[in-house]
Amino acid sequence: MSTPVVINGVAYEHLKSQRMLAIEVETGRELWTASEGFGKYLSLVAQGDRILALDQRGLLYLLRANPKQFEMLDKRRLNDSEILGPSRRRGEELFVRELNAPRRLPLEGTRKPREPRECGFAFGCGSELKKPPNR
Repeated sequence: MSTPVVINGVAYEHLKSQRMLAIEVETGRELWTASEGFGKYLSLVAQGDRILALDQRGLLYLLRANPKQFEMLDKRRLNDSEILGPSRRRGEELFVRELNAPRRLPLEGTRKPREPRECGFAFGCGSELKKPPNR
């Protein structure tokens, strides 16, 4: 379960059944429920029409906020250790709390693209997650 994000009048939330749900805020009408399951906990962060969803297993999902249907654009494993804390967005960076330390993941925004750092992924304005190059 998680705290929902609201984008253009639609709440996107993770249910106790471990599935995603879209619900129209004004009417309470359920728009869709995803058939795919996620982890027991899912931390959601919205940016434009994209939702970053991070589960406790370290899987990071890139979803499109689409009121008509569930759309997963990409999925990546951040690491093999369990994620202990929720994700937080600050500017163009995403922070998560891993077992031994916090981790910073740069976000590539629409203003000025940033180079991916070795500590994580850069999230493009397109539809995929980009893994940083080997340095």
